[in-house]
Amino acid sequence: MALTRIEKELLSPTIRGLVKHNEYLWWELKRQAFDFGYQTSYPRQFEYELPARNALSQLSSEIKEKLYFECSKKYRPTNDSVDSVIEQMYVSEIIEEIGRRAIIAANRTIHW
Repeated sequence: MALTRIEKELLSPTIRGLVKHNEYLWWELKRQAFDFGYQTSYPRQFEYELPARNALSQLSSEIKEKLYFECSKKYRPTNDSVDSVIEQMYVSEIIEEIGRRAIIAANRTIHW
């Protein structure tokens, strides 16, 4: 399921940080998006899974609570911890959003 506007606002600094942390991986992902055209996913995209998990675990408790609240609007709350729910719900969303941004960036890149 796609991120809501509020979720995007809350996760945007994290996503931007993940992209900037490994510029080579970002370049490779953009290149795959450019070479293969639109795909539901790209091979290099999943290399962001572990960094996304780590980044989510380092979010402030305030942002985690806000994300949990947004998540509970879409899905029935579980008895799992806030951290567990956030990881389950948002790692794949972050990876999907990075892929979406790579497609946009690939189409804007002039000099490869």
